[in-house]
Amino acid sequence: MLEELRLASVGGIAEATLNFGAGLIAVTGESGAGKSSLVRGLELVCGKRASAGSIRAGDETAAAEAFFGVDTDIDGLDDALQPREGSFSMKRELLRSGRGKSSIQGRTVPLNILADTAPSLITIQSQFAQLELLDPERQLRILDACGGRELRDCRTRLETVFYQVLDIERELRQNKAREREVTQTYGELTEIAPILERLKLESDSEDKLAAQYEEDERELRRLRELRGRFRVLRGDEEGGLISELSEALDGATSVLSGDDREKAAEAAQMALSALDSFVDMLAALAPAEKISAIEDELEEVETTLGLIRKCKRAAKAGSFAELIDFWHKGEEELRWLGDVVRVQNELTEKATEAKKALAKEARTLLGLRTAAARELERRVSVNLADLAMEHTQFRVRVTETNKLRANGAEKVDFVLLRGDTEIPVAKAASGGELSRLLLAIQVSLPPQLIAPTVVFDEVEAGLGGRAAYLTGLKLRDLSTHVQVILITHEASIAAMANQHYKVERSGDLSSISLIEGEERVREIARMLSGRSDDEEALAHARKLLKCGENRCGCNVRMSRS
Repeated sequence: MLEELRLASVGGIAEATLNFGAGLIAVTGESGAGKSSLVRGLELVCGKRASAGSIRAGDETAAAEAFFGVDTDIDGLDDALQPREGSFSMKRELLRSGRGKSSIQGRTVPLNILADTAPSLITIQSQFAQLELLDPERQLRILDACGGRELRDCRTRLETVFYQVLDIERELRQNKAREREVTQTYGELTEIAPILERLKLESDSEDKLAAQYEEDERELRRLRELRGRFRVLRGDEEGGLISELSEALDGATSVLSGDDREKAAEAAQMALSALDSFVDMLAALAPAEKISAIEDELEEVETTLGLIRKCKRAAKAGSFAELIDFWHKGEEELRWLGDVVRVQNELTEKATEAKKALAKEARTLLGLRTAAARELERRVSVNLADLAMEHTQFRVRVTETNKLRANGAEKVDFVLLRGDTEIPVAKAASGGELSRLLLAIQVSLPPQLIAPTVVFDEVEAGLGGRAAYLTGLKLRDLSTHVQVILITHEASIAAMANQHYKVERSGDLSSISLIEGEERVREIARMLSGRSDDEEALAHARKLLKCGENRCGCNVRMSRS
């Protein structure tokens, strides 16, 4: 429970330290005295949103620190933040500059850690909480809180399976999208992959082939030139220059005689022999077989380069490197594509099984919520009767919808039954009835679901007379199980408290003090009549306090200031 609260520069409070005991604790004071500053301080500790407006005028910082008596570890916290020797502290500091600081056990923590930890220690029920009671989601959470562990476990299982179904369906959609993308992007690869595989290309193959092509072309031109000169000199069947030269030499020799003819014939033979040797050398340097081989090789290289250009166009690749990258990536994608049907079938089967499990859990959850609704109706209706609403019955309508969500397929509505007419709480309940309904629900919750400290901010607002008194009795009953801190204007309820704090204002400064004895009598009198020195009110106050001390349950006449 909350043992100590320290406030500094919160609202109208410059500095205050409050020490709380067990049971029912009343906080009273004139309207505008600063009771809301106390609530604001508690909200700060609980991690509620705050602004510079929460800081006392003229100050630059505000702080609220709470100390709790806690015997067990708190779920979700690191070891360093756990209670030590039964003590646990939470602190919140605000700066007018907009920055702030949160801490647990003296260690700085993010604000969300503070906000997540607070509900297990303290609950603040304000008039805003009454409005929350009208929210269907809030009503659903209240119902589930009353369903026990079986309902909680079922809801957890349903949520788990629900998100499993979403994950599987998301994976199915992603696979379909990838299948379309792979088909669109790498569809041409089925045609060009065999070509690339057959050519056994490497990253520099195109450059090497292009260089080889140029070299072969140059060599082929050279050999063809030599071969052409060879043909000019020796000729084909028609003869060539050597043949013509032989005839010319023979003709020249024939006109000579004697030694001249013999010498000329010998010289001619030597010239023709040398020329034949030269031509034979040309034939050896440019054999027809070599030219044919280079022509074949050139044709093969040209064909390969043509296939590469064709593949680049098909792959929309700007370079050979892009083509190779497309090929290697595409092969992996096409292997995935070849297995996609099996994967899709497996995912579809998993989705079917998960949906069956989801439907089963949804049916179970509906049954558990229906049973919890009947029990909650019974408890709340009994408590409403104790709060002077005996002619009003509380009903929980659990309606199955067509839309299954992570928290089930049910819509929950809190309604009030008056006679034979069911009216939604939002339309049927006045402010005072909402206050009592909120209290009736609070005390109807299983003890383990109620925070050790519950703060009520004017829960009796709109009530008076017997209804207010009965509300006080219900609060006192609740305080036997948990610590109840009540900010109230109702004298009959304040008189039942085990502790009584009074908030006073002087100028722009609010102060909070623990009151006892005659000081408390005068405060109760002020709440009854508006005057702390009115004799009749003082007598009435003493009677109320005596009844509160004796827990007699008497119903005395009461008026409101």
